[in-house]
Amino acid sequence: MNSAPTWRDARWAAPCSPPATSCLRAQELGASPSLIGVMVAPPDGTAIAGAFAAPWLHRRPRPRTVVNRSLWLSLIT
Repeated sequence: MNSAPTWRDARWAAPCSPPATSCLRAQELGASPSLIGVMVAPPDGTAIAGAFAAPWLHRRPRPRTVVNRSLWLSLIT
């Protein structure tokens, strides 16, 4: 008997596919709507944060500083 899928079953789809494809595939695997929401939420949250940070980043530091810090941040995470 199959058990209900967990977040581990659907997490593979989020980083490598467009959101619509990820949602459909997770539905096919039997993921609940709340699990699909949790899977899709992180990219949306970072996009909103980036939209709020963009004006400050545009005025404040030099472009070279922004590129260097983003590269270091991506290296850490």
